[in-house]
Amino acid sequence: MTFNTPDCPPVGNRFGQEQCPGSFQRWLKKYRFGLLALLLFTSMGLYPVSVKAEGICPDQLGEAIAPIVHDPQFRRAHWGILVQTLEPHLSPTTLYAYDAEQYFTPASNVKLLTTAAVLTRLEPQFQILTSVYHLTTQSGQQVLRIVGRGDPSLTEIELRQLVQQIAAQGISRIDLLLLDNQYFQGDPINSTWEWEDIQAGYGAAATSLMLNQNAIGLTLVPQALGEPLQVIWDQPTVGQSWQIANRTRTVRVDEAEALQVGRSFDQPILQIDGQLRVGSASEPVTISIPQPVPYFAEQFQRVLEEEGIRVIQVEMATGALPTDSTEVAAIASPLLAELLIETNQQSNNLYAEALLRILGKTQPVSGRS
Repeated sequence: MTFNTPDCPPVGNRFGQEQCPGSFQRWLKKYRFGLLALLLFTSMGLYPVSVKAEGICPDQLGEAIAPIVHDPQFRRAHWGILVQTLEPHLSPTTLYAYDAEQYFTPASNVKLLTTAAVLTRLEPQFQILTSVYHLTTQSGQQVLRIVGRGDPSLTEIELRQLVQQIAAQGISRIDLLLLDNQYFQGDPINSTWEWEDIQAGYGAAATSLMLNQNAIGLTLVPQALGEPLQVIWDQPTVGQSWQIANRTRTVRVDEAEALQVGRSFDQPILQIDGQLRVGSASEPVTISIPQPVPYFAEQFQRVLEEEGIRVIQVEMATGALPTDSTEVAAIASPLLAELLIETNQQSNNLYAEALLRILGKTQPVSGRS
C-alpha cells in the first residue's frame, strides 16, 4: 500500500516545525502501519472492506475516517480511535480522536501493538539464544547449566541439535544438570486468562525454558458404534505420563457431535467428554502442559541419554551465572522477523507473550520483565 502525499498547508508546531509535505510524509511513513491497523483491523475481523489509502493532510483525517466509521456494515461495531504524533523529544499532538476514552476488549488486536513495539526496540535480525554452560567446580564434577531466554520456537529438533553440540565436546556424563528458568520474572500465566483458556494449548504458560510451545497435541478418533473414542498422542512418550478419564463414545451418524477436553490445574490428568459420529473425521486437540519446566527437564534428560550422555542429577539453578562459566553449546531461534510472522498470521499467543516479556527484559522497568 502506498501513500501519495499532497501539498498541505503548514501545520505549525504540530510536527515541531513548519514543513509539509515533508514532515507529514515522515509521519505517514512512521504511522501508516499503526493508523491502518487500528482503524481497520480492530473491527474488520468480521467485515471485509476495501480501503484505498490516498494522500491526505492531518486536518483531513476526520473527513477521511468518517466514511469508514459510519459505513452501514459496521453498524454493530464499536470504534475507539486516537491518532497522535510520536516525534522524539516532543509532547504528542492529537491529530484525531473518536471515542478515544471508551473501554474496549481488544483481544488479539493487541498483538499488532506488541509486535510493532518489539520490532521498534529490537532489530529484525534479533534472535533468542538458549545456551548451555560448563561450570568450573573444585570437586571436578561435570556440571552443566542450560539457560533459557524465552524462545517459544524451541522444539525437540532444536533440543537434539543442542545435545549433539554437547556430545561433540566429548561430554558423556553430567554429574549435575542445572536448569536456569530465571530470565522471565513474575507469574508465567497471564492473569487475564480464564480457567478454560489456560487448559488449552493457546493458553500455555510463558516460561524461560520452553519446549514444543509448552503444549502437547492429541487426536480423538471415532471407533465402532458405542465404543469410546481412541486417544492418539502426538508424542507417545509424553502421553505415557498422563492419566486419562475417557468418557467419550462413538454415536450414530444422525446424532449431534460435541467434545469437551480439560485437565487438572497442576497434574497431568486429562478428562475427555463427548461424542463423535461413527465414520466421521478425527478431532485434533492441543492442551497446555501443567508443569512446563519439569516437562522440559524430563525431555532434555531423555534426549541427552538417547545421545549417549548420562545424567546423574537434575536441579533448578538459582542466582546469577558464574562469570567463569564457559558456553559449550547454543541454539538460536529464527530471526525476529520470522517470529513476528508466526505471532501475527497465526495469532500465536505464546509467541506474543514471550516477545513482550523479552521486550521488558531488554528494556527493563524496575528490573522486571
